[in-house]
Amino acid sequence: MADSDDVMARLGRLENAFIQVADVLVLQGDRFDGVNERFDGVNRRLDALEVELRTTREALVDRLDRLIAVTTRERTLGIGRLADLERRLAVVEERLGI
Repeated sequence: MADSDDVMARLGRLENAFIQVADVLVLQGDRFDGVNERFDGVNRRLDALEVELRTTREALVDRLDRLIAVTTRERTLGIGRLADLERRLAVVEERLGI
């Protein structure tokens, strides 16, 4: 009978140990779920930031393209005006004999 009681006591301790292991595993699973939710939130924020950065980059590139076009056009017009003024000055100088 003593052996039977000893075996039953051991089985009781094993059962308690299994219950504790199961509880720990459940807690760890809950923690992993929490970590996964946080990672999902971070991924969503990064995706939104990526879209925002892409949009900002495209807007900047567009503005720079327009600025370059306007600057080029203005410089070209300025050079053309300067050449026209030089030509007129040369005509005036020629007429005046300078």
